[in-house]
Amino acid sequence: MPSLTAIDRAALDSFCDRARAALGPNLLELRLFGSKARGDASADADLDVLVVVAENRIAAEDRVLDLAFDVNVEHDVYISPRVVTRAVMNDPVWRLTGLLRAIEREGDPPVTPEAAALAKHRLARAQDMLRDADLLAASGSTESAVNRYYYAAFHAARALLATRGLDSSKHSGVIALFQREFVKSGVSTPRTQKVTFSSSV
Repeated sequence: MPSLTAIDRAALDSFCDRARAALGPNLLELRLFGSKARGDASADADLDVLVVVAENRIAAEDRVLDLAFDVNVEHDVYISPRVVTRAVMNDPVWRLTGLLRAIEREGDPPVTPEAAALAKHRLARAQDMLRDADLLAASGSTESAVNRYYYAAFHAARALLATRGLDSSKHSGVIALFQREFVKSGVSTPRTQKVTFSSSV
């Protein structure tokens, strides 16, 4: 389980958003690895981030290092990006190096730009549902409010699953995937799942 503080998460979100905007379709993957990903980091450990690009590695690295510097200054962290091409990631010789073996062993699953966009879309739907639920609850429409609260949680769960490349068309499937990916792994708690999905629709 990653040992990330709130500041770490904010810094990573900012870095990833800027990297996606700067590199566009040349960016293929962003992945946290190292002690922060393993969950055994010291308080002052670096945030090691793998940046996989399709081509033009040197130009991409120059841009990414500038972005990391800006984020590090703003958030008082130290993001240490490693920029590689997809060809290197797939090369059988390079895959034997200590760096790539460590990344494969301990790195967080990659979140592609497409998955990130889908997650943001679903999270926006969850926020819309949450606003509707609050308005219904304030007006005394309890049953309708509970329905909207449930769907807010449902869409939020699907947003999280999108970051893992997962989804289900059934509510039971979403709940099962959420339990497997986020509860059993220790990212979330059983109580969170119970409270989130206990309401009937």
